[in-house]
Amino acid sequence: MKINCGDGFRYWSNNRQCYVAMVDGVWPARPAGIDQEAGYYRCSPHVDMPSTITSYFWSNTIPPGLTVYTPGMAARKLIETFQIRGIDIGMAPEVNPAWGHRRSYVGVPIWLWVDNPQPLTWGPYTETATLGGQTITATAQVTSVIWNMGDGASTVCGGTGTPYNAGIGLQPSPTCGYRYATTSDRNANDRYTVTATSQWTVTWTALAGPTGTINLTATSADELEINELQTVIVPNDSTTDTSGGTP
Repeated sequence: MKINCGDGFRYWSNNRQCYVAMVDGVWPARPAGIDQEAGYYRCSPHVDMPSTITSYFWSNTIPPGLTVYTPGMAARKLIETFQIRGIDIGMAPEVNPAWGHRRSYVGVPIWLWVDNPQPLTWGPYTETATLGGQTITATAQVTSVIWNMGDGASTVCGGTGTPYNAGIGLQPSPTCGYRYATTSDRNANDRYTVTATSQWTVTWTALAGPTGTINLTATSADELEINELQTVIVPNDSTTDTSGGTP
């Protein structure tokens, strides 16, 4: 007897002695020990005829002979198309046109924030697509920004930060800031490189029911010169005669 081995969407399994195919429609809840990349399959002795002896199983890997996507695979393929990028860095001090760069001083508060947040730099950013037979909706959102300050230290900020305005003076940022303890004179070009690493969490949902998350990062950078303020004591050379006489 000749057996139709399948067409990529269903395939005859000698081990199981049935046609294996990924289940259409809504899947049951994913059991413990099954990862978010797994697929849910049916095992039927006939290609197109429902059978009372059809069984179902989960598999973390796609059975041989099938060329389908699991929801997790489709989600990764969709998320790979996202054009997310690092934030536009907001920082005080601002770039001084006369110097062409930012400059501040040891101990002076540095303000850090996300300038002009957009869906592709901060989120939320959502896309829906059907890939490999799976319809996926994925939403990306930044959860925090790690600011590496270039001097070996870093600070983590959970929000977009607070933009600086000149009326604030030398007050520290209420949400996201830093103070340098050393100058940048030992670094290349006398600059610290400040790197902002955005921590993205992408939550995806399949029409079939499975859900999952994928974590991504994106970076941007800017440079900052840090000098040291020097105190200059000016001596008073004037002489005051309090005797009332003539010197």
